[in-house]
Amino acid sequence: MKFFIQRSIVLPLLAQALETCSAASKQHSYTDFLIELGEGKLRVTSINNYAQQSIVVDVKNMDGDATASFTVTGKNLVDLLRQTHDEELECTYSEKKHALKIASTTRKMEYVFVTGNPEEFQPITFQPGKKTFSIPGVVLAQAFGYTYPSTNKESSQRPFTAVKLIINSDKLVAESTDRNRIAIYDCEIQDTGTENFEVLIPREVAESVSKIVSGIESVTVRPCNRHVVFEWEDTEFVTSLETDEQNEFISLKDFFDNPVVASCHISREDLIRSMKLAALLDSDAEIYVSCGPDGLELRTVENEIGAGVDTLPAKDIEGESMCCLPLKHLQKAVESCDEAWITVHWSQLENGEIGCGIEDGNGSLRFYVFPVRSKDYEEEIEN
Repeated sequence: MKFFIQRSIVLPLLAQALETCSAASKQHSYTDFLIELGEGKLRVTSINNYAQQSIVVDVKNMDGDATASFTVTGKNLVDLLRQTHDEELECTYSEKKHALKIASTTRKMEYVFVTGNPEEFQPITFQPGKKTFSIPGVVLAQAFGYTYPSTNKESSQRPFTAVKLIINSDKLVAESTDRNRIAIYDCEIQDTGTENFEVLIPREVAESVSKIVSGIESVTVRPCNRHVVFEWEDTEFVTSLETDEQNEFISLKDFFDNPVVASCHISREDLIRSMKLAALLDSDAEIYVSCGPDGLELRTVENEIGAGVDTLPAKDIEGESMCCLPLKHLQKAVESCDEAWITVHWSQLENGEIGCGIEDGNGSLRFYVFPVRSKDYEEEIEN
């Protein structure tokens, strides 16, 4: 079976399919694409532990009514297309030889890939839902991109391995936590006509989708039984969902309603620069973050390398407070913000400890970092 492909068209689509394979867990490796040929089109499907992506690609001069299906190593196929500069490529599939040959139409160049049995490829099966609504791709990409880094990476910590996606009419909210920090992104969208849509999207899926849909104008969301399907153009992306049988995933917004004891506005650039200086002493350090009349103070915990203190000028200073935080979590939160000025606030948790909140200048992105050293511990050190 013979057909022709255009490199500039096929490469970005197959690279997109490879994103799904790349999101597989360490315990399982999914390397193959399922290729289905027929009616002048090529359909490529890739899977991982949680998701499945299927893309339809137009090809040229395919043999009549012939159909075929096979598996091929996805990374090898994508790498070939990345390395060659030939725009038009002739593809020949031989079911008898279990081989896919790809050759240049303008010079002497051909490579042959071994193909596998398509029946050994196990796609996700799901019950399609009928009701759909649409979201701008850039909004979905930002929602997942800002929040998936704050999910827990350990499977034993489910459901906190997922991003909670909430849609109520014209509001979209994404929440995540690894129990050391919280990330929340919320924004207004065009009215979807859907209320109380809440799902837990696995971390790996949220990461993949954030990279794939940023340039897509509109993504259709199709809720299914224990799955959600994202659809756009000629792509269907199916994901399984995390479950929360114990209702552990409470509303994370509540942590931003705690009593604020101090706050200030500060330059994002100044704060990042100061944290990078602190990381020179210990990239995995704990750091004291204080609000006072002179501004925001960062003080590193003394260790074998040394210690440091840096006081940064701030605006709209209210109150005084201090907490001890993991430097890496604070730095990630600040670096994720987009605006030139951000708000930092110190608030009191239910147990009396002080935690730190970071809010982007436009208010759509918020982080909360939990303290790592309690007031009781500090009192013991002082005595």
